[in-house]
Formats: sequence, C-alpha cells, structure tokens
Amino acid sequence: MKMRPFIISFLAVGATLFLVWAVAAQEAKGQAGVQSALFIDAVNHTESESRSKDLNAVSLDYTADITFTPAFTVYLPAIFKNRGLGRFIFTSERDGLPEIYVMNVDGTGQTRLTSLGAINVSARLSPDGRRIAVGAYYGDDTLQAYVMNVDGSNPTHIASVPHGGNYPFWSPDGRILYTVYASNASGSRFTRFYSMNVDGTAQTHLFDLDIEFGSPLLSPDGQRIVGQTIIDDAGHTDIYVVSIDGTGLTRLTYRETYSYHPAWSPDGQQIAFASGVIWIVNTDGTGFTPLPTYGNGSCWAPDWSPDGEWIAFGCGTSHDSEDIFVIRPDGTGLTQLIDSPGSDNTPSWGP
Repeated sequence: MKMRPFIISFLAVGATLFLVWAVAAQEAKGQAGVQSALFIDAVNHTESESRSKDLNAVSLDYTADITFTPAFTVYLPAIFKNRGLGRFIFTSERDGLPEIYVMNVDGTGQTRLTSLGAINVSARLSPDGRRIAVGAYYGDDTLQAYVMNVDGSNPTHIASVPHGGNYPFWSPDGRILYTVYASNASGSRFTRFYSMNVDGTAQTHLFDLDIEFGSPLLSPDGQRIVGQTIIDDAGHTDIYVVSIDGTGLTRLTYRETYSYHPAWSPDGQQIAFASGVIWIVNTDGTGFTPLPTYGNGSCWAPDWSPDGEWIAFGCGTSHDSEDIFVIRPDGTGLTQLIDSPGSDNTPSWGP
C-alpha cells in the first residue's frame, strides 16, 4: 500500500513524457511533409520575364503535403499563450453583417467589438496595439473612418471620405493614412494619399499616383508603402512598392494573375501576399516562396506576428467557410485558430 503513491506518480510522469514525444513526432512529421512542397528553388532572376515564367510554373497544390491534425491545433496555440504574442482583431460575418472582433492569439477570448451594420468593414491595430482604425462602407463609395480602443471602448467617428479608395492604415508614429480614388480629364483613375491625426484633424495631402493603388500598408520604418495595382484589362493585379513621397514606384511581383493584400514583415525585409496561397518575397523582388495551405487553397490578407516568427491569414476551408490560420514563414506549423460557420478573415496581429 505504501508503494501506490509512487506508482501513480511514476505512471503520471510516463504519460506526460509520452505526450511530449507524440507531439514532437507529429510536428516533425508535419514539417517533413511541408518540406517536400517547399524545397523549390528561390526565384532570384533579375529579368521580369524569367520571374514570371518561373513563378507561374510552380504548382499551387500543397494541400496533399500537409499533415493537419488536432495535435497542431492544441500544441501551437499553447506556445502562443505562453509567449504572450499579443492579440488579433479580425472581421467576422458569423452574426450576419461584417463586424470587428478581438481574440487572443491562441484563439480564445473571441469578443465582438462593433455593431456598425455596414456592408464592408476592415480594421487594423495601431503599432502599439492600443487602438483600432476601422473603415466601413454603407453601400456607396464614401469611406467612414472610426477609431476605438482595443477593447472596443470610446468609438469615435473621425472622417467621411467621398470616393474612398482603401481602408485606413497606420504610420509608425500613430497617424492614420487613407486614400481617395479620382479621375483626370481623360478619365484615367489615380490615387491620392492623405494622412491625419488619430482624432481626424490635420488632414494632409501626401502625394498622387497615376494608378489605382489598393490595400496599401506603410513599412515599419515609415518610408515605403506596399500595395497592389491592376496590370491589365482582365483586372489582374501585382504587388508594387512606392516611397512615402510618391517616388520610386517599383513593381515587385510578376505573377500576372491576382496578387493582393501585401504585408510587411516587422523588420521590413520581406513581404507576404496572397495569390491563391500565401507567398513570401524579399523586398528586392527575390526569394519567392509559396507557403502550404489547407482547405480549398484560396487564401488572403496575411499579417505578421510582432516578432516575425508567424503569419496569420484567412483561408477558405472544405466546408465552404472562411477561417483564420497561422503558419511559420518557413512553411511549418500550419494551425487553424478559428472554425466557425461564418466568414472570419482579415486578421491584424498586434502586441
């Protein structure tokens, strides 16, 4: 009878060690499967035609190489929770119209923040993670811009922008940028960039681009803006970068299909973007890398973790829903954070 506590303790330790071994083995198995899809020569050509040819020759069917099991879903969020990697805000249509929600990075604590009743909504966390800039469209082309605290308190309408081109986005110093689409005398569309204080004051015209520039985001150093623009009559888009003064417009991708929703890495050295799956590219246009995906392979709106070790993104799943996933930039650790019957997308990851 005196040996029973020892035996129980021994069995408990053994069970714990087995669980740790099983999780590690499962992660190694998943990584091995991913590697077969990711060992693709980086596209380092300088000529645009070579880039286009090599990129489009890469198969986008990565779902067969992914091992996606509950072990990932349990294990990786636990890492997030212990490391304190901030929180997400995201857009969800689970209650009907799109509204803004907040959650912990392990997928817990999902809380609705808004009741906007708009047709289209998107939001981004401020660089310090304390505020949210929200853009909403109510059936016309006027952007309604709001700012609120990260817990949803103190919501403030700061601007109405006729012909608004994109949702508001942040500068590193806490100002808010936005765009307006306009047409010149010949009918060609162009984009005007503005900035304003967080309370909507001091609205300042920054520069114009003679193209429609979508999904803009400012680099971590505040010196460059990345976005997408239409490249042909079919409406295909590629990723471009421009300096904050409007000079040096540079085409970054030559996919010549649909490339959109670019996002800077925290160190400003890489950009993640969507083009069927999620891709990563260096800011000099080299090193294109596709990341594995899950479900129907249609993914969008990537955003990096504050430490640059993870990427969150939205992706269509096999049950005709849209949910939020995370993955490491090297293609390992694919994890589904949200599984709801509605559409959950456009994550913004803050501290």
